[in-house]
Amino acid sequence: MKFSRKLLIAAGLAATLAADLPEWISTIEVRHKLEDVFYSTVSFGANTLSWRKPPKETRPALSQQIQQTPAEAQLYFLRAREAEAQLDFAAAETDWAKYAQIAPSRADAWREKAAFHQRRAEPEKELAALLEAAKLPATGADIYRPVRSQQSWQALDRAAQVVTDHLLPDDRAIEVLKAREARYPNEFESYSRFAAWLTTRQREADVEALLSRYQRVFPNDEAWPLELRASVALYDRAFRADWPDRLLTAYFSLLDSTNSRRQFAATARQGQTADPSAIEPAARLFHHYRLSGDTASAQRVLHELSKARNGRWVPAEHLLIARFYASCKATKKPLAATMPPIFRTTPAPAKAASPSSLISWCNRPSSLSASAAAISPSIAISPRSTPTPAF
Repeated sequence: MKFSRKLLIAAGLAATLAADLPEWISTIEVRHKLEDVFYSTVSFGANTLSWRKPPKETRPALSQQIQQTPAEAQLYFLRAREAEAQLDFAAAETDWAKYAQIAPSRADAWREKAAFHQRRAEPEKELAALLEAAKLPATGADIYRPVRSQQSWQALDRAAQVVTDHLLPDDRAIEVLKAREARYPNEFESYSRFAAWLTTRQREADVEALLSRYQRVFPNDEAWPLELRASVALYDRAFRADWPDRLLTAYFSLLDSTNSRRQFAATARQGQTADPSAIEPAARLFHHYRLSGDTASAQRVLHELSKARNGRWVPAEHLLIARFYASCKATKKPLAATMPPIFRTTPAPAKAASPSSLISWCNRPSSLSASAAAISPSIAISPRSTPTPAF
């Protein structure tokens, strides 16, 4: 009875240890040549149990195996893992490099090397390994997968995430973007991501160079280069505070697609701080908040502008501000109540102004909207929608 209880305890301990083993060891087959490398056999009564050897014993045994079969990539993989377990990271890196060179699936090997550098918190080396994996052509079933499911594309996405997470310099981001363009030159997203990144940083010369390369690949597509060349710069130069919602929606959609919305808001805040009574920076910030659904912040911008103006308005300006209040439903007061006393008029008691006539009066064209109407036909929006970049 005592023997049975000991046997049960030993079996449970062995099962627990086996569950804690890493995958590359626990899957070693019985009577395989690597079984003697990683396991010690212990007799327990009439039973035989196998125990995992420590790395200080497995590494010399793996080195002997490598001397016998130096072209077997799996041995370098295993020795690299064991070197990591023994905290010998220099030796592990050497074995990972050798494994990436001779492994049957080099893409998988480079990703394993990238994972090693990720564990070591070495983003530069991790990025280099991912870019090497991205250069390799698709093989096997990977050929028939959609582009965004292919290993090279996913390696590039991971490389872009490494640049973002570790705040690597712009040179590394450009390296990733150029690698995507070189690996997938016929994919529109390779160029749109690159263009979005360059546009955000206002690198106009690089955008022009990118568009030239794009037009060599897609000579029949004239819409996107025209939209990109005339997009943010033209909208920004032509901006008017009283633009209709159609133009504003198109402008802010373009800002979102090029990741320029935050920079737009920051520039507007700087302009508002420099001149709190100026309408244009306040209008930019107001539309930014209103189209984002933040009506409270939009109201605050209008209140700050009204306070800075201190009643100094011209009629066209005050009509514009009244429309702003109405567009975000900032006040429950009648429209006339939002005007300074000098601009208020009392309707005749015999015939009060009807809501329809008031709306018609508010919607009539003003001198401010005339300039927007003059430039709006020149802004052509391409039906192509630029995907939001993951970079």
